[in-house]
Amino acid sequence: MDRREAILERLVAIADALPGVAAVLRNTPKLDDTARPAVVILDADEAVETAPEGPRRSAGGPILIAMTPQVFIHATGEGENAGPIVNQWRAAWLKAVLLDPVLKSLVGPNGSIRYAGAATGFGWGREYRGEIGIEIAFVYPLNLSDL
Repeated sequence: MDRREAILERLVAIADALPGVAAVLRNTPKLDDTARPAVVILDADEAVETAPEGPRRSAGGPILIAMTPQVFIHATGEGENAGPIVNQWRAAWLKAVLLDPVLKSLVGPNGSIRYAGAATGFGWGREYRGEIGIEIAFVYPLNLSDL
């Protein structure tokens, strides 16, 4: 079982289950504005999780990987009314992902799921649209025998 793919598939399933979501897209950054609210999940990056003493691995053992997919929620609305709407979607997404028992089982007892931050469309020089990018790091053991 490839845990990376299993985690990404689970994120799509969680997004599909959120009440009110009109569209869920994976690795498709182009969004039709009529398909809002939408969740866009991009596979993005992963790296070896390091400890102060170096990479966390033993000879022949699993390597801890930190995967950080990019998740964007495109809400409805613009301007001052969009901020509270975006924050409601952020809260719903964080609760659904951080408390999901399937994701917890996929990262295992040596892994973790960490909220790493968010960036909205509200800021100087931005478009002021109801959008937010949420970063969650999934640390999981990569066992070569599972690939």
